Amino acid sequence: MSPKMGKAFRYGEKKRRVYLPISSLLDLLDWLPGHKFETSLIPGVALQGLCGLQLQEVLRLTWDRVNLRSETITIEEDRRHDPSVAGVKNEHRVRKLPLPEKVVRILANLWAANPNRKGSDLVIDTPTWKAYSHRVGRMLKGWKLAYRIPPKDLRNTLPTEAEKGGWMSIWVRRYFGHAPANMIERSYLAEVEGDWNNDDEVDSFVEKLRESVVVHIDAEVQKCKKMQSAKVENVVSL
Repeated sequence: MSPKMGKAFRYGEKKRRVYLPISSLLDLLDWLPGHKFETSLIPGVALQGLCGLQLQEVLRLTWDRVNLRSETITIEEDRRHDPSVAGVKNEHRVRKLPLPEKVVRILANLWAANPNRKGSDLVIDTPTWKAYSHRVGRMLKGWKLAYRIPPKDLRNTLPTEAEKGGWMSIWVRRYFGHAPANMIERSYLAEVEGDWNNDDEVDSFVEKLRESVVVHIDAEVQKCKKMQSAKVENVVSL
């Protein structure tokens, strides 16, 4: 049976965008182990789908920007001057993000399998974003063939689920790296975020993102898991 194809308005826009529901995204992550490129595809799919990262942001991420102890990642501006990797379009793309539990477990397992990669790219064996996008596209075609979604649109999962679930907020948009919608939002965020050279203020803002965004992501994942378990129990009882 083909996974459900979702379509929804994003942030009230008139243009419809295809997205992968969280339930289908979790199915995809369960299917990927054993794939010949699983070590690059699993973290990429998880970070796009459950954290809303862009393809370029995923590929810029290195292990020294992953803190498993604090369960955070830091998205920074591209400083490698690689013309194949796009730079940050606005200052709000540079951010420190708390991670959902599912993503923490995935990254922890990857690190445990090879703990000597500090400083190296998190997504390996993909020299350009085009090469990685092509790899993701081929993988999606091989997964339940009827599903068609552009690789870059894996990041549509989170904003669409937030909009549908009623938990879209200024914090969610900041988590995605969107610029403030107006001067009021800009002033408010500048006041709340504080000084990014002050670790205490950064940690305080990260906790605000955790309370306002990650809690909802974890809840959606748990809800999908319970529904899947209930389906399995029903099948067994038949």
